[in-house]
Amino acid sequence: MKNIKYLTGAGLLMLLSSILLLTYAHISTDVGRVMFSALVLFAGISAYLFAQANRKNNKAFIYHFIQAAGLVGYGIVSFVFYKEPSSLLIGTMIILGTIGLIEFMFAIGVVQDKEVDNKRILYTRLLSGAINTIASFVLLWLFLENVELGIILSGACLALGGVSFMILAQKIKA
Repeated sequence: MKNIKYLTGAGLLMLLSSILLLTYAHISTDVGRVMFSALVLFAGISAYLFAQANRKNNKAFIYHFIQAAGLVGYGIVSFVFYKEPSSLLIGTMIILGTIGLIEFMFAIGVVQDKEVDNKRILYTRLLSGAINTIASFVLLWLFLENVELGIILSGACLALGGVSFMILAQKIKA
C-alpha cells in the first residue's frame, strides 16, 4: 500500500481530536466544537487521500473510502449540529455503531477472499468491530445516565481509533 503518511496523519488527527474531546469541559463550547470538527474533518480528508492512493486494492479502497467518508461526515455534522455535549454524544454513538458494522462487513469480505493470506487483518477487524459496536451501546446508556462520562468514553474511542490507524500504517510499512 502506498502513501501511509496519510493514514498516519489521519490517526494523529483523530488522536488530537480525542485529546480535545477529553478536555471539552474546560474549553468554550463554540471553540471546542469548531476545533474538534476541524480535526475530525481533516482526519477524514487524510484518510480519503490514503484510500485514493491505494485504489488498486479494491476491498481496501472501499473500506478506507467509507472510513474517510464517515470521518468527513462526522466532522461536518459535528460543526453544524452539535451545540452541546449531549448531541455530540448521540452523533458519536451513531458513528461508532456504523464503524463497528463496517468493520464486521470488511472482516466478512476478508473471509470470503481466497487470495488473502494475512488473516490477522480478519481478527483485527473483528476486534475493532466488536469494540466499536459495544462502545456505541455503552454511549447510548451513558446518554441516558451520565453525559460527561459518555464524552470521556467518546474521547477514548477516538484515541483508540487514531492509534489503530497509526499501528496499521506501521504494519503496512513493515
